[in-house]
Amino acid sequence: MGSCGDRGGPTERLAYVVDDEVVICRFMAAMLASLGVKSETFHTAKEALASLDRCRPAVIFLDIALKQSDAIDVVHGLSALHYTGAIHLMSGNPSLLEAVHRIGTREGLNFGAPLHKPFRREAIAAIVATMVAAQ
Repeated sequence: MGSCGDRGGPTERLAYVVDDEVVICRFMAAMLASLGVKSETFHTAKEALASLDRCRPAVIFLDIALKQSDAIDVVHGLSALHYTGAIHLMSGNPSLLEAVHRIGTREGLNFGAPLHKPFRREAIAAIVATMVAAQ
């Protein structure tokens, strides 16, 4: 979904949602669409990382606890692929958010404000507003 420009930089107004829960992916996709942002959803880290070969979203919403891997695997993968867009971690566990954020920051990744479950529309809208302002 969404056209992708040059592989090097982030594609404007495209977000990836990486969460193994289908309901969360659908909710985030609908919320982003209502805010004028195209999205692609992925249920595994492997799918999300593989898609970065063809497209670079401006923002990635990343769940910390994925069934087949975890956010740390994704963080290492994003670093290895030199991803430069914003990453917003999603979790209901603040201490895990902080730990993954620390690791990613050490890897040179660009982390934005985390999304705490349950999500609030205002928090997602604020992230979108920041994304739009940066363009």
